[in-house]
Amino acid sequence: MSRRRVSDSSLTPRTALAVLSPQKAVEVSLPDPYRTARLALRPLRAGDRDSFLAALSASREALSRWIGLWEGGKTDTDVFDRQLELASRSQERRSVRLVGILEDGRVAGCFNLSDITHGLESKAEVSWWVRSDLTGQGLGREGASWLVHHALSTTPKGLGLSRVFATVHEQNHAGKRTALAVGLTPADRMTATVRLGGQWIPHVVYTRSATL
Repeated sequence: MSRRRVSDSSLTPRTALAVLSPQKAVEVSLPDPYRTARLALRPLRAGDRDSFLAALSASREALSRWIGLWEGGKTDTDVFDRQLELASRSQERRSVRLVGILEDGRVAGCFNLSDITHGLESKAEVSWWVRSDLTGQGLGREGASWLVHHALSTTPKGLGLSRVFATVHEQNHAGKRTALAVGLTPADRMTATVRLGGQWIPHVVYTRSATL
C-alpha cells in the first residue's frame, strides 16, 4: 500500500493523462562523490554503518515525527540495512540516493530523488534530512540545492527533468524553509497526505519547474 496520497485540483486533461498513463523510468548517473562547499555527496556504503547509526541516534525524535524511518518496529540497524539496499539498487530503481559526508567523515544527512520518470511530464520527488545536532547550519539547503539543480539541469550533466516536487509535514517549519531556499514554491492546488505512525498526516506540496 502506498504511503503517500497526492491530489491536484488544477489537473487539465493533458496533465491528468500524464499522471495516469504509464511512465518510462530514466537511467541516472552521478559523479562519485560530488562535492559541495562542505559535503561529499555519494551513495551510502557498508563502511558508513557506525556514522549512519550515530546520525540516526542523534535525530530519532525529529525523524520519527517527520519521516517515519522506523515504521513497522524497525531498529536502527534495520533502517541502515534498508537504506544500504536502496542505495545499491538506485540505478535499477531509477533513483538517486545520497548521503552527505562531512570532512571529518560524519554522515550529516541524506538527500534523495525518487520515482524519476519520463512521460508526458518528466519529474521526481526530492527529499532530504539532516542529523538534528547539525541543523541550523545550512547543510540541508546545501545538499538539497545540488540535488534540485542536478535534477533540472539538461543532460548529460543533469537529469533533464521538467519538474521536481517535495512533500513536507505541515509542522516541519525547518523543512519548509529549506524547500523555499532551494527554489521550490508551494503548489496551491495540490495536497498530500503521508502515512506516519498508522495515520494519514497532511503535508504541504512544494514544486519547482525547469527554466527554459
